Amino acid sequence: MDRVSAGRPGGRRLTRARRDWQHKLSTRVVRDNQAIHVEDLGVTGLGRTRLAKSVHDAGWASFTSMLEYKAARYGRTFARVDRFFPSTRMCSACGRIDEKMA
Repeated sequence: MDRVSAGRPGGRRLTRARRDWQHKLSTRVVRDNQAIHVEDLGVTGLGRTRLAKSVHDAGWASFTSMLEYKAARYGRTFARVDRFFPSTRMCSACGRIDEKMA
């Protein structure tokens, strides 16, 4: 059982429901896509912000590990993208990075 729902009444049921949802969603994502790329989030850094509860409740690490092993099982490509990769500043056509947006 995860730490977030361990102390709450009905926490075990919540944990199981979340894990079931993660399994169903990860299976659908892997079956529908040839390549899956996920951002390597700094969850510990996010844990110190207002997003702490939602990030830890969502179980990002367990979800990405499910994606990874299911991608291998279905023969799909899986990659983790570094959180500092400038994807929003990169041109999708030529790959040039716009320094003005830094």
